[in-house]
Amino acid sequence: MNIRRFVGNLVLILGMVVFSWIAVPNVKADSSNTGVSVINSANQGTDYQTAITNGIGYINKQDLSKLDAWNALDLARCSQPMTSAQNDQILENLKAELNSQEPDVQAKEYGKLIIGVVSAGGDPMNFDGKNLVTALEKSSPNDIYGLGYGVMALSTNNYGDESNAIIKIWVANLLKQQKDGVWNLFSVCDDTGMVLQALAMHQDLPGVKDAIQNAEKAVAAKYYQKDTGEFVDKNSPWGVSVNSNTDAFLVTGLAACGVDVGKPLINQSGAVSPINGLLKYQQSDGGFFWQLNTADVDSMSTAEAVYALEQYQYEQAGKGSIYDFQKNPKEIIASDQNKSYAISALKSAAVARKQSIASDQSANADDQATVNATIDQIVARYTDLINKDRSVNQILTDKQSGINAINNVVASHSDIATTTDKSNAINALLSTATNSKQFVNNDQKLNLASRNNVLTQIDQIVTSYTNTINNDILKNQVQSDLNAGVLAINNMTLLLDSYNNNSGSGNVVNHTGNVGNSANPVNSTNTLGSTQNSHSTKTVKQHKRVILLTGTAHLYRKSQFTQHNLIKSYLRQSRVNRPMFLIIREIAKNRYQVRDLNHGNYYGEIGYLNVSANKMTNAYYRKNPSKIKVIGTHGINSYRRSNLTRKQNHLKKGTIIKIKKVVNRGLTTRLQLKNGQYMTANKKLLIKD
Repeated sequence: MNIRRFVGNLVLILGMVVFSWIAVPNVKADSSNTGVSVINSANQGTDYQTAITNGIGYINKQDLSKLDAWNALDLARCSQPMTSAQNDQILENLKAELNSQEPDVQAKEYGKLIIGVVSAGGDPMNFDGKNLVTALEKSSPNDIYGLGYGVMALSTNNYGDESNAIIKIWVANLLKQQKDGVWNLFSVCDDTGMVLQALAMHQDLPGVKDAIQNAEKAVAAKYYQKDTGEFVDKNSPWGVSVNSNTDAFLVTGLAACGVDVGKPLINQSGAVSPINGLLKYQQSDGGFFWQLNTADVDSMSTAEAVYALEQYQYEQAGKGSIYDFQKNPKEIIASDQNKSYAISALKSAAVARKQSIASDQSANADDQATVNATIDQIVARYTDLINKDRSVNQILTDKQSGINAINNVVASHSDIATTTDKSNAINALLSTATNSKQFVNNDQKLNLASRNNVLTQIDQIVTSYTNTINNDILKNQVQSDLNAGVLAINNMTLLLDSYNNNSGSGNVVNHTGNVGNSANPVNSTNTLGSTQNSHSTKTVKQHKRVILLTGTAHLYRKSQFTQHNLIKSYLRQSRVNRPMFLIIREIAKNRYQVRDLNHGNYYGEIGYLNVSANKMTNAYYRKNPSKIKVIGTHGINSYRRSNLTRKQNHLKKGTIIKIKKVVNRGLTTRLQLKNGQYMTANKKLLIKD
């Protein structure tokens, strides 16, 4: 039964009236009297992707004025970007829906609206002048539909600490309403499927995993029909209703929780998978019947079946929930209007910045002329980028980057980067790359494939940051990008055993040349664990980590710590100048084999340090510092991705930032900011505030 047809206005009398209409036995697929052919059942188990394509094709043929929040979710999660026409019209449809329901909008409806707005690329915190997120939070739902759709909606993105706290409260409330493994407000199967969709994104919260496991067991044992692959509540007070909406709800919920619904839920001969059970409702035009004995395709059944299949596709790809737009942002095809709005915003920011500089009494005419020309260059550069952008997300990113660049322009000749500044920075980058390549080529433990892989990535880093530096306007941008490029190159030599490749697959290359998963690396002669000291038969533990020296220490060529083998002495330095080393292994108490990570004559050298534990500290934050201050002389950058690519903002020295969490990245870590961006966690550049 499709609960969303009447949740909020269903009453017992209406339920009894429709009882005779919906009470249908567990029917088999039969389209002989429908006039529309059912998709060949032989393709059901293996062709769900074609079913998605056909379902989207059906939705694309519909009148744009009829598209709703669930169609927006369908279109946002298919393989092709949503068109700008669909995007714009869906947002208009949702505005009309919101205005028609005010002031009596229920929590469930706020949740649905937020999901639709986010799916169409809108901002639910400023939608038609209203903050839907705040309105949802204030609605204080108690029933499972208000709570469930509320959790889904607040989980579409990170809306701040208050929203995250409310999610925890609502999830706990949902757990309290579970009985005998399921939820039952109106219909067990629909209700349980919906709640599982909400809980799937919060399996880290107390009690959620147990609740999900109990629900999976109860559904498989009591409601799953092994001969058809469908879900039926035979004890429902509303009658036994076999329909695609109920199947779609549980397929979505189970798949979101990681269940492979492409396989039968019980291991019995002849059992049918839930995906097969759902696919038999699809017709040759791509739409879905509500029930097999109905004559017409149903738009709501189609919408729910399509996103159920898309959730299964996400489960198969390991991408998590279709509602998680922070983890899985969706492109929307950019329209000329999108580009026009973004370019207008750029020009408005440029006018405002020029006016601000014109009012600066300390800036002379030459200063102002130079700065105005610089601002015009920025506008021209980002206008060109926006005109080339394909998606709305790209436009929004480039627009904001352009505005940030404009606002960073100051009226001072000394702040404008010259050709010489850029040339010097690029040469320093190339010098770092040359030293790193030499170190890689000298590492005899790397096989040819692994060595070439690392060298190629170093070249890619140099190319990327060279382009970025050449496009920089200000000196502090050049210096900041140089620092970021050097850090990226250093990370490649730091992480020969555990660096992530550019594709983001999580694979790591080790010294044997084998490829394994970063969560479960293959064994290697030079991985974390036990190894043989080249100067002793004693087995010692490796303690690979990157450290900063906080006191005086000495670097030696060999593990015999004599004056003859002394390479260099490092005196105590201020925090921003502390020497940095990679500890490869501990050979004895307070004695370590290390790699020099300091820029100078000994960069990349393998040597031995004699230093006590109280004179060194981790170079990267391992625990969340909650709030940090930028102390690097030239500031630091924040990035869109944890591998420190897609620069977003430049943070000047003295900036104080709130931190969401620490993200591990091989032997280093990153700090994720409250806005979802990433930055280095290097203690030479940051300090806990």
